[in-house]
Amino acid sequence: MRRHRSPHRRPLPGIFAAVLLALLLPAAAGAAEVRVITWNVEDTGADARITAARLRQLARQEFDLWGLCEVQPACFDAYLAAVNSGAQDAGLEASYQAVQGASGGARRLLLLVNASRLEWLEGFALSGLQFGSGGRAPLCVRVRQRQTGRQFLFSVNHFHRTDEAKRRAQALGFRQYAAAQSLPMIAVGDFNFDVDIPFGRGNEAFRLFTEGGALQWVKPRTLVATNWSDGKHDPDGLNDYNSILDFVFVAGEARQWKAESHVIVRAGDFPDTPQTSDHRPVAARIEIPDVERSP
Repeated sequence: MRRHRSPHRRPLPGIFAAVLLALLLPAAAGAAEVRVITWNVEDTGADARITAARLRQLARQEFDLWGLCEVQPACFDAYLAAVNSGAQDAGLEASYQAVQGASGGARRLLLLVNASRLEWLEGFALSGLQFGSGGRAPLCVRVRQRQTGRQFLFSVNHFHRTDEAKRRAQALGFRQYAAAQSLPMIAVGDFNFDVDIPFGRGNEAFRLFTEGGALQWVKPRTLVATNWSDGKHDPDGLNDYNSILDFVFVAGEARQWKAESHVIVRAGDFPDTPQTSDHRPVAARIEIPDVERSP
């Protein structure tokens, strides 16, 4: 893990505009806002140049923390540069640092921190939660928000997809880790929880992860499928799953903070193509109280 400093559904109309509006609204008095985004970029099934251009566009909204999944190591520097360029395009005072995952082979985790708004204190991986060479150890940072002085943890995750037993073990292990922390936590990523939108139910790993309330889902007001999957052997041009795989969770004191999230829908993002990711980004804004005003 290295840390670097930078030199079958139509998209719902209006959702992307609503996301932009919500993210631009000011935070409440006595609190400072942190904006986070997570996206499985599916590097091995997409064009990295298109992904970099999309990251540059998203960066104009000035997210403080990025949690990216399925990033090829060769793309680490290019994606960091794209995010910094996007912030510069928008005239933002932002400078991003990267924490690079070392597990996951060609599909690793990448975490970006806006050093203009957050002081990077430490970065680490939860290697005990990798569960096999094909897994990815959750990637974490401890940061201090410069405006409030508040310290908190941020983690990006990508749980096992095809091995249900390992996914359950990761869910239980991460829940236990989060519950044991004294600092507030924000956890994002592709958890592969398969929350069915019509019924609101997830798989067994989702139940284990949320059991007891240690981790709380920042649930989007409008639920939209975050992943495209059309059968490889019998494709019909329709999404096989109307479900959510990508999430923002909060733990500890962060469960008391005001938060809202959105699935970012862009015209033409689905169906998946060989040039684009098969996932949609999920963004959230969270209001962090001043240290002296905390409960």
